[in-house]
Amino acid sequence: MTVSGDTDLASSSPLAGFDGGCQFIVEASACDAHALRDAETIESICQKLINDLCLQVVGQPQRHVFPDPGGVTLLYLLRESHLACHTYPEFGFVTFNLYSCLPKPDWPWQTQLQRRLNAGDVRVRKIHRTRPNGQDAETATGWGAGQ
Repeated sequence: MTVSGDTDLASSSPLAGFDGGCQFIVEASACDAHALRDAETIESICQKLINDLCLQVVGQPQRHVFPDPGGVTLLYLLRESHLACHTYPEFGFVTFNLYSCLPKPDWPWQTQLQRRLNAGDVRVRKIHRTRPNGQDAETATGWGAGQ
């Protein structure tokens, strides 16, 4: 929302220099339906991500396994924010949403999801919440299987 006379909030105090971390929005399609129904497989992907990015889980992860042919929903409360995963085996589709209030490096989503879920296409969007210069930035990678 812009109010007449307002300046860029990120360049004014108290948000000057604020970095709100990053969010990964990941979608993979043409995945193996059996793997998408297997809660342990999905949990192992989440655990690898958590370990690799040095994320800190708060409490117990929550999981729901839907009746066949349904998939799995996982939710991790993180000290840094959250990780959510939803699988749709009937469509060969999975989504991941990782938000960290701290900046995090890219993670090999495409390699991991191709190896573990036989994903055909992996789409990764990384959103930098607020950059120190006040500009929001989004990067997209992995459009299509060969990229």
